[in-house]
Amino acid sequence: MKKSMFKKVVFVSMALASAYCAVVFIGGYGSDSGTATPSAQAAFSGNVFLNGILPDDNYYHTHGSTSPDGSKMLVTINKADKPYGKTTGVADLYLLDAEKLSQGRVVKLLGPVSIGSNKTTPKNVLFRSTWTADGSKIMLSGGDRFWVINAADLTPLNGVDGNPNLLAGSIGDWHHNHDALPTNDGKYVLLTLRTKPHTGEADVYKMDGEIKLYDVAANAVVGAGVSVCNGCHIKQLGSNKSAILCGLDGKIEKRANGTYAGTVYVAGHGGHVAKAEVIIDPSNKAKPIAMNLDRLTVSTKKFAGTG
Repeated sequence: MKKSMFKKVVFVSMALASAYCAVVFIGGYGSDSGTATPSAQAAFSGNVFLNGILPDDNYYHTHGSTSPDGSKMLVTINKADKPYGKTTGVADLYLLDAEKLSQGRVVKLLGPVSIGSNKTTPKNVLFRSTWTADGSKIMLSGGDRFWVINAADLTPLNGVDGNPNLLAGSIGDWHHNHDALPTNDGKYVLLTLRTKPHTGEADVYKMDGEIKLYDVAANAVVGAGVSVCNGCHIKQLGSNKSAILCGLDGKIEKRANGTYAGTVYVAGHGGHVAKAEVIIDPSNKAKPIAMNLDRLTVSTKKFAGTG
């Protein structure tokens, strides 16, 4: 769904007992919110498979995203307590040379920089990340929290433990941040959040997915989020289906009156992809996000790996 035309590099990995293995896919679109130009397109197009790129250690889950100009790639690696074990809440960040990576070579530009500490929990698992349009910051989703990363040195701008205060109103531990999409000026971020808003025996296991606004300068969420799952399910499917929200994409631009507008796509388990026209008014501290539900549609086309 990215509008840009340069390579995307995605790491997928699992902790192994004797070695760290990874698969790198190159080709397609990049994580730049539609800001890259065709000149950033690498000459290489295809797949690269890498194995044993790090010394043996206990790792679990790896993600990554490319810079807007396609020259660098952020790699996030969650640490585990043992091979095939549980995440510890601590993760390492690396910055790699994306062009060299397309040639099957791992050239480290920065890292490792560790985030998370003994104050974080195993529920802190790094997921998707998106660079700001100017390439200065990286918005990093982290399970039960969220980070803003300085792209120049990979240091967390909102603290080593990030911001864990994302989901006021969610019940118990039923919440997770899986993606983050910055506005074109990088001042605000849309977060995808898995929530548990329902009570009662009939709905005890039913979850919802919502998008919520995050103020980068204030290091805080702004007001209430907006459901992008249950509202659509009720409208189009006639019932309150449980939802597991994952990623989002789109382009949100600032307007002359100080508000932001654009089209957002969200994806969840089961292959559902929804589209919505979104207007953001940061001055509305209670309900900053307005969404045109008439434009929200569910696709029945199945997509693999929307987690």
